[in-house]
Amino acid sequence: MAELTFPLLLIIHVLGATLWTGGHFILVLRFLPEALRQKDLDIVRQFEERFEPVGLAANGAQIGAIGHFETLKFTFRNFFLEIDHQLHCFQN
Repeated sequence: MAELTFPLLLIIHVLGATLWTGGHFILVLRFLPEALRQKDLDIVRQFEERFEPVGLAANGAQIGAIGHFETLKFTFRNFFLEIDHQLHCFQN
């Protein structure tokens, strides 16, 4: 199970980043120029209303689930490795 955890989280992270970044590229390349030409902020607001659930879910998956899991995993691993190293140095 542990062997599959990192690749699975990495795939979820990359998919979330792709959705998040792709949505902003669409906003900048497609909707923003039209909104600036027409001087109509509602075009951007309408896009934001449609993209927000997808974008926030993707961002939440990246930061909330994956980021916290990986941070805790590496923090605790390094913490216990450092304690182990200090104990070996103290004993020798």
